[in-house]
Amino acid sequence: MRKILFLLYFLFIVFFNTGYAQECIVPEQGMGVNEDVLFCKGSYNLENGIIMLNDDVVLDCNGASLSGNGLSYGILVKDKEGITIRNCNITNYEVGIYLENANINNIVNNYLSKNRFGIVLFSSQDNNIADNIMEANSRSNTIEYSPVRFFEEVKEKRIEIETEVVTPFDIFKNVVKIKSPELSDEELSFEIGSVFNKYFNTTQENLELKRMSNKKLVECLPPVTDWM
Repeated sequence: MRKILFLLYFLFIVFFNTGYAQECIVPEQGMGVNEDVLFCKGSYNLENGIIMLNDDVVLDCNGASLSGNGLSYGILVKDKEGITIRNCNITNYEVGIYLENANINNIVNNYLSKNRFGIVLFSSQDNNIADNIMEANSRSNTIEYSPVRFFEEVKEKRIEIETEVVTPFDIFKNVVKIKSPELSDEELSFEIGSVFNKYFNTTQENLELKRMSNKKLVECLPPVTDWM
């Protein structure tokens, strides 16, 4: 009788573990997580990191390693609450784990290395960030509370630099300012105008002289028929 009871108990345990064990999945580029996820163990090159899409979701990396190309984020939590991120190895991103407007989340037992920043929070409160190891990150191995929105601010600055137009007048104005900082704005404009007018007149005179010289040279040459 005891053997039968023991066998039934063993079968029940096997059935329970088989039926309820969470199946692991392989992480993909730019993957969005909207339900509890267990990653399969291994190393994965993901230039585009993981995005948490819903509140109250658990992401368990299960010791998997996520590696980027030095840009963007490993895992992004934006406008979410109740998220848990654990057991992740994250390397070679701009930011390993980035939280924006994200409150009451759990970031625990992760290993972040060789990123620019390990963990960055922007406008995020009451998060439990514990038992994480951050080392060999180039800018910071501590939790960074960024005063500005991280990725959007960088993008806007790049666009501003690319679209900025600098004229020769602006360049010359800066040169004159450095050379003669005591000049007023009116004196500065007069000085620049004088130089540009002088340069223009000299250039025009040189062009006229060159045109006259070419004209005289053509007049002195024999007709084309005489060359034959």
